[in-house]
Amino acid sequence: MAPNGTLRLAAALPTDRGVYRCVASNSAGAASSSVRIHVSSLPPVIQQLKEETVALSAGMPVYAHCSARGAPTPALRWKIPSGIYMRPSQFLHGNLFVLPNGTLHIRSFRTKDAGSYECTASNAVGADRRVVRIEIGGRATNGVVVQLGTTAKLPCQAVGDPTPSVTWLSPMNRIIPWSSGSGFYTERVVVVSGGTLEVRIAQKQDTGHYTCRASNSAGTRSKVVRLEVEVPNAIRNTVPSGTLNRPIAGIGTHEMNCCPHAQTTAQPQ
Repeated sequence: MAPNGTLRLAAALPTDRGVYRCVASNSAGAASSSVRIHVSSLPPVIQQLKEETVALSAGMPVYAHCSARGAPTPALRWKIPSGIYMRPSQFLHGNLFVLPNGTLHIRSFRTKDAGSYECTASNAVGADRRVVRIEIGGRATNGVVVQLGTTAKLPCQAVGDPTPSVTWLSPMNRIIPWSSGSGFYTERVVVVSGGTLEVRIAQKQDTGHYTCRASNSAGTRSKVVRLEVEVPNAIRNTVPSGTLNRPIAGIGTHEMNCCPHAQTTAQPQ
């Protein structure tokens, strides 16, 4: 309560609701006033789609997100296929971990890890659930190999009603931006028309697993593609004898051929 008599409720909870009475008194008498406080309660709402299916190969990392809004703040827990429940910041067998933000992480996916993973968000007024089904996919159809400096194209065709939206995630699980459609790209790695992922002037550090996620109101399906960037022997075995110093004037495209350029297209089924 403030010195001026004001009552302040910080971070009010549903248990704080009720009638509050203020009484003022002195030698002449007393007076009172009452006020009723209503604290709204909101059942949990998970921010991700209720159902998602992910197909990937053994050895790949898995990130299954689960976050929720509600009042009071919902508590999260995951139920894994074995029936064990896991809460944020909990490890299991050194390979399975629930991050503090509720994301389920499998360091290296194994065949026995396949199955349904259920996230539950609950508070005093309700609960919400989301199920992620993780399936085994074939490695042979999900691998793309390109040479250093070439362009890799990874199509992602999604068909459904309503028409699904396509999102690509990098090996670091970050959303890859779409191109503006102007033909001028400020990023080497972009998503272009039709949902195709393009990795231009591929570098060794671009090697990794890229996830294509197709979503609509009916659900989400994901496909994981591994991109491997190879360094040709001619470059790997060459020791540079000096530094190339060539000034570039103006704005535009400048090409410096180092090795044969080829375009490789991956077509995950």
